[in-house]
Amino acid sequence: MRAGLVTTLLIWLTTQALSADHKATFESNERSPVDRATELKTIREDFGLADGPAWDGRNALYVPDVKGQKLFRYLPAKDDWKVVVEGDFRFSASFFSHGRLFVSNNGAARIEAFTPARFAQGAEVISTCDTELPPKRRPNDLVVDHDGGVYYTLTGQNEVIYVQPDGGSRVVTRDVESPNGITLSPDHRTLYVAAYRPKKIVAVDLKGPGEATAVRELATMDDGDVLGADGMTIDRAGNIYCAGATDIWIWSPEGTLLDRIACPTRPINCAFGDADLRTLYITGFGGLYSQRMRVSGRPAEPPVTKDQQALFPETVPSTVVSDGMTAFLDTEYARYGTRRLLADIFVPAGDGPFPAMIVVHGGG
Repeated sequence: MRAGLVTTLLIWLTTQALSADHKATFESNERSPVDRATELKTIREDFGLADGPAWDGRNALYVPDVKGQKLFRYLPAKDDWKVVVEGDFRFSASFFSHGRLFVSNNGAARIEAFTPARFAQGAEVISTCDTELPPKRRPNDLVVDHDGGVYYTLTGQNEVIYVQPDGGSRVVTRDVESPNGITLSPDHRTLYVAAYRPKKIVAVDLKGPGEATAVRELATMDDGDVLGADGMTIDRAGNIYCAGATDIWIWSPEGTLLDRIACPTRPINCAFGDADLRTLYITGFGGLYSQRMRVSGRPAEPPVTKDQQALFPETVPSTVVSDGMTAFLDTEYARYGTRRLLADIFVPAGDGPFPAMIVVHGGG
């Protein structure tokens, strides 16, 4: 019954999508996702070295300062800054998912997670990357999937690792030279990895969480000899962003170069933020910058369990998936060229008929 209902819903969604006047965002000559009517803004310049930022899905951007050994929380609407963590550590990347801030603790060779309301209590250790003293296997960048699993890069070892939600881990691939930045496609079927030294973007096809079926070169930064394929992010349409030696590079899912955002100083990483997710925040050697975009980023994964929901204030509406509901995440309901349009469908158990919940959220 549930499978039949999902099929019916997909047919309805496809019919609606194909009958509507959907003009693809980049069908015109202006394929760039950058809002060129606005200029790049400098927000703050007094970091030791700002690295991988993360938007919490509500009102805050988290920015780790690797050299300053601080983690900042920035509220753009209030222009308010606060140091939420400070001490003997080096956070090289952060990613917000399921109500928690995941960080790559490069200095301690660990993947950790903070609860924003409880920063003073410290972080939960998700995975220890190296048990030797001093650590040799130091995590660089990371991304979290919708199951709560964590992908991270070990640049010096040419490895990409996947940490399962239960804490187990496996090597995803050793076929990427000096893996650095990392991000997931909207449907989580492709893992994108920035190869730092050869300045290439590598696509890793996934058959399941942490399970690679193919590794292929997608794009190259052909801007000279300076090294620099660094931090990455993804937008709602599946376009891939990567910090290079001087610019943020943007490619389509097929590997077509769409645009480059020139930065005042060498960029390190980037992430989408703000209420509409249409501001690209860029960290670099000179601080924190922002650029308005014509396309939105991917929202943070919401809490789906009662324990995760408890991490938020009571005023935040619950997104807990109730018992008896089956979730069909990232279900394709239409295609425009190579772009796959996605929806999450939540179907009650039983013979029905029952109403179902459909969340349409784009895709690439």
